[in-house]
Amino acid sequence: MKKIQGLKTKIFIILFMVSSLILFEGCKVGPTFKTQRTEIDSTAVYRYDSIQLAMTDSVLNISWWKLFDDPVLADLIEIGLEENKDALIASSRIDQAMAQLGFTKADMGPKIGYNISAQRGNVIAGAPTQGFEASNIFTGFGTLSWELDFWGKFRRANEAARAELVATEYGQRTVQIGLISAIATTYYQLLDFQWREYISRKTLELRQASLNIIQARYDSGIVAEIDLNQAQIQRAIAAAAVPLFQRSVAQTENALGILLGRSPGPITTGVELSEQQLPPDIPVGLPSMLMERRPDILQVEALLHAQTARIG
Repeated sequence: MKKIQGLKTKIFIILFMVSSLILFEGCKVGPTFKTQRTEIDSTAVYRYDSIQLAMTDSVLNISWWKLFDDPVLADLIEIGLEENKDALIASSRIDQAMAQLGFTKADMGPKIGYNISAQRGNVIAGAPTQGFEASNIFTGFGTLSWELDFWGKFRRANEAARAELVATEYGQRTVQIGLISAIATTYYQLLDFQWREYISRKTLELRQASLNIIQARYDSGIVAEIDLNQAQIQRAIAAAAVPLFQRSVAQTENALGILLGRSPGPITTGVELSEQQLPPDIPVGLPSMLMERRPDILQVEALLHAQTARIG
């Protein structure tokens, strides 16, 4: 009989705790965030759907800069992700959001404190005395407080902090994607200017050789002076193009160095522009679901979640 009563008592305690938790959870104030997606009546299959399925795992789900097959570019991107100042700031914001989440979670539990003091002098019960020797008085006490989160104040704050942490992580991905794109664009622009400088130098050599021939023919009286003047003009035009592209190469190297988080300076490049392999074409007819993978959209959605939680 005692065992049955003890079992009933345990069942009652369990039911009481479960009902209390349900009631406790139901007391949260404010709307619950739900991602609302508009249902669109569309066809099940689109044009070029077979191309899309064939390219999904091969192009869309890998590090896209590896398609260029340039190890130097890959190394520069890794350097930029590790040393770029904007990328480091984005990483530090994640640490800040994690710390904020820790503070918010700590508010949900009990708080323990203490106070310790030491005193020496002719004091008894807080009043100075005479005729007694100085004594040491040590006091100490602890405190324990716990604010019950009956209305969901701390739970909503914790929910908002978690959403902000997610938004910060998506923000870091947005910065990284923009940085990778900028490094790749600047790198190929540098290759383009280097190729233009090479062509301008070769053109200058050809114009100089042509001028030497025409100069010799003019000295022999074979050609008129106007032919010599035209060759000199063409040689001067080619000579003016060389420092122009040298300056463009230097400016692009400086810009790429800043993107890498380093001081401006020369940049070592890999395969020349004329030997670069073209990446495969991105197929047409890609689904709009790819928009759901954009980190900037996911970041805004997470921030909306955080603001919705703060309403409570």
